[in-house]
Amino acid sequence: MRISIFTALLILVTNESRSETISVDSIQVQAPNNIASIVRADPEFTDLKMPCELVAHPVILLVNSKIQGYIVTTANRCGWGTNVAPIWLVAPISRQQTIVLSVGGYGVDIQAEAINGAYNVKVFWATNNELHDAQYAFNGNHYIMTRASENPIGR
Repeated sequence: MRISIFTALLILVTNESRSETISVDSIQVQAPNNIASIVRADPEFTDLKMPCELVAHPVILLVNSKIQGYIVTTANRCGWGTNVAPIWLVAPISRQQTIVLSVGGYGVDIQAEAINGAYNVKVFWATNNELHDAQYAFNGNHYIMTRASENPIGR
């Protein structure tokens, strides 16, 4: 079977332009031990003051890396608020898994656009009256918020 250069480029562009949205409710797989150890050492985790187990979803956060990073949260809604869960993004920075974002939310969108070698991410959460999202870009060491928005619910 022969594939034209145009078709190959179209497939490549199509694959590169997809985003991936992950709801923290859907994360059910126990976090690998090395990833769990990194998150447990984070002050944001120790602030929970609960013996929470960790679950993780593998993702590619770095553009030119085949090494997986992870979206990590607590199992069984441990330490969750009404519409927000603790979320950690862990990425292989300089070949070592590192927390690059610690935030609260209920979903993460790994976007197609990238800055400084890492895909941008958007985090979603809600309050009683509003839906919120925050856009994050990678600064070379960790993610920083670049934009936030809120929209009223039911109006």
